[in-house]
Amino acid sequence: AEPAFPADGPPRLPLDLSSMPQQKIPEPGPLPPGSRMPFGVNPLFVGREDDLRTLSRQLKAGETSAIGQVEIAGVTGLGGIGKTQLASEFVHRYGRYFEGGVFWMSFADPAAVPAEVAACGRSLDLPQSFGSLPIDEQIRLVEEAWTQAVPRLLVFDNCEEEALLRRWRPRFGGARVLVTSRRAQWDRALGVQAVALPKLPREMSVALLQKFRPDVSKDIVTLSRIAAELGDLPLAPPSRRELPRPIFPGPLRPAGRLPGVSPKE
Repeated sequence: AEPAFPADGPPRLPLDLSSMPQQKIPEPGPLPPGSRMPFGVNPLFVGREDDLRTLSRQLKAGETSAIGQVEIAGVTGLGGIGKTQLASEFVHRYGRYFEGGVFWMSFADPAAVPAEVAACGRSLDLPQSFGSLPIDEQIRLVEEAWTQAVPRLLVFDNCEEEALLRRWRPRFGGARVLVTSRRAQWDRALGVQAVALPKLPREMSVALLQKFRPDVSKDIVTLSRIAAELGDLPLAPPSRRELPRPIFPGPLRPAGRLPGVSPKE
């Protein structure tokens, strides 16, 4: 039987990677000390159970996983499919099994990646003089730590260029890499195992609306129509005055109110 999340209090961290469940999805929990994670638990997350299990299997085996999106979403240029949300959910549910911690880095701006990598060193067991070292030396020490045998989870969020992954992915050691990207195809030499995300099933879109807007009518027909207007993307309004907007920041901008939603002050 797979280990269950302890019910009598928080687990003693970190847990062993070999005990990371493959079928039972753990509840969100604390991360190992020293982790670098800018996003908290998303209380509105729904669905994606099979994708979480797939990532668990891949990363436990030591593969590089890339959360992508289905081809049609890439062709239309739509964001908001839920790549970052899924990665964040995985971190909060499975991050405790990575003894060396979780290190989330934004790869959206290639020029800023060196600073992101260097910032990871602030919570690693590195010399006290780390902060005063030149950035190139900071990066060297961080990358050296990443090649140690201890399991770590490195998240490269919005990594769109193969050259970036090739440059920053550790060549050996216990670190695992989780990538979010719009890129569907990767150079085979990189060994990336892609997880293509489709739109949310309609019932999950409706469930998301119900969780975010309990004040909205529970009429399934109305909610289904709203979900259709949103394209079954994991979108939700940030307030009662603007619809839609991604739960996480993204390229979409607030739009007008949707049919069937009446704002209340």
